[in-house]
Amino acid sequence: MNTIPDIKKKRDGSNIFFGYILRFLVFTLIGSVVLYMNPFGIEDKTDEATQNALYKLIAPLYETNARKEIVIVLVNDNAIENLYSRHLKIGANEWPLLYSDHAYLLTQIAKHSPRAVFVDVYFKKERSTDDSFSRSILKIGKLKDKYGTQFIFARGSADEELTDTQKTIDKSFELAVNGWSGYGNNYPLKEAGADWSAALRLYELACLSESTMTGCSENLIKDSNVRPGDTLSVRWGSEPAEEPFPEFTQDTSLCLKQVAWQSILKDFFAELFKGIINIDAGVNKCGFHTVLYMDEIIELSQRGTKAQKKKLSVLLNDKVVLYGVNLKGLHDIVISPVHGILPGVMFHAMALDNLMTFGDKFTKGTDEAVGDISVITWAVTVIWLLFVQWWSSRSGFTQEQEKNYLAMLLILYLLSLGGLFCDDFELFLLFSISSCALGGSVLTFCGVDKINNALAKLLCVNGEPGKLFFVTFGVYPIMACAWFSFACLHYEPVNALGFVGLGFLVYMALGDDFLGDKIEMLYVLFQLRKYQVVFGSIILAFVAWFYSVLFV
Repeated sequence: MNTIPDIKKKRDGSNIFFGYILRFLVFTLIGSVVLYMNPFGIEDKTDEATQNALYKLIAPLYETNARKEIVIVLVNDNAIENLYSRHLKIGANEWPLLYSDHAYLLTQIAKHSPRAVFVDVYFKKERSTDDSFSRSILKIGKLKDKYGTQFIFARGSADEELTDTQKTIDKSFELAVNGWSGYGNNYPLKEAGADWSAALRLYELACLSESTMTGCSENLIKDSNVRPGDTLSVRWGSEPAEEPFPEFTQDTSLCLKQVAWQSILKDFFAELFKGIINIDAGVNKCGFHTVLYMDEIIELSQRGTKAQKKKLSVLLNDKVVLYGVNLKGLHDIVISPVHGILPGVMFHAMALDNLMTFGDKFTKGTDEAVGDISVITWAVTVIWLLFVQWWSSRSGFTQEQEKNYLAMLLILYLLSLGGLFCDDFELFLLFSISSCALGGSVLTFCGVDKINNALAKLLCVNGEPGKLFFVTFGVYPIMACAWFSFACLHYEPVNALGFVGLGFLVYMALGDDFLGDKIEMLYVLFQLRKYQVVFGSIILAFVAWFYSVLFV
């Protein structure tokens, strides 16, 4: 019968394989537990930072086909003051407006026959100081019959009970969910037991009606594509819309227009040195969609030239109009990673634009599948880190190893070619070129007889790939899986920053001799028959758990 001293005498290189297997099990398990535990909400924060950074960088690439079908009409403090002081038929000189004021303003919009108007103003309870509610509802109802415009009013959150006022509105028009909590930066499309959200209902009118708008994607979203609880990870475009009436515009700030690649480079370096230089290159006060202020519409309708009135009619006719407010002291805002603080109605407009642009390939928000993708990504990362450590630990960077290295680079590049099947050529091009450039630099400076400069000494140690090589190729699977889940599976980016942090911890552990003796002792114990059942049971339990994560 073998004893521990006997087995130690018989040790050979076979325990190396066991060590790598054990490392894989330990690091995968620890990383998975950390991902599921989300200690102190760190994962949520890094996940949000990852998404904001990516969305900010790719915002110049966002398509503009759908936005010509969407118009935002804003009521702000200046508009109210101008309407009242110029005696343009409103009774209130400050917020809140009278119900009759809203009816009058909506009349000015409806007479241009927009396809749909979403009223992003919350009418929860009829005010005792304003007796014009019933008359206003009747007046708006006549607009619907006369101009064929579909009016949708803000419902609030899905879990709140409708008041008598809201029930009155619901009888004549529609209510759509426009408020929620617990979704972070994501936009819920359909909550459990509730109707569709405002953006999804507007999408139905824009793209699923008898006359489909030209800005709609061919990949239409059917009712079966959206399940209760599904969310949209909203991507923002950065190119500001043309100002239709610059002679009337309230905002005198200029919207800087740049070529896409110039904007990407500017934002990249601004974010890279954000802690050193106070540059906010990505923030652009001008929104992505066309914005008209209510006083501009009234002014144009009453005093505009014939050409201006025609342009206004073309701008609103058969379009989706979102009627909202932007008032001081009223906290109805959204924080865009591209623009900064914007009126809340623009979040609904951007969500609608995403649905029209991408169709059923819209970027999905976090759900159970994203958690599974994170675990799979971490397991692949650990396997890759272990493989790179094993490969880089071989003696010397010989000509034979150069051939193997070239083969590995070729495999990585061929894997990136899969992006062509995802219909996202820009991301594929950026990813494949950058990965090959990073890998090629190691080959250039760490090759045979090329250890003669400072960069080579950083990349290489004694003719072998060094720490920078290891970190570079450790981050690679994180980038690959994040890109694949985003571009191919259409999920929001996985927690890349969190994986990078875990990857560095694994690297430290892999390079530490602390585990060496422990793994060797476990290997020795594994040779004893009475311990094999214990280790086998642990490994089988881990495999069963991992299988349940992937396939159950």
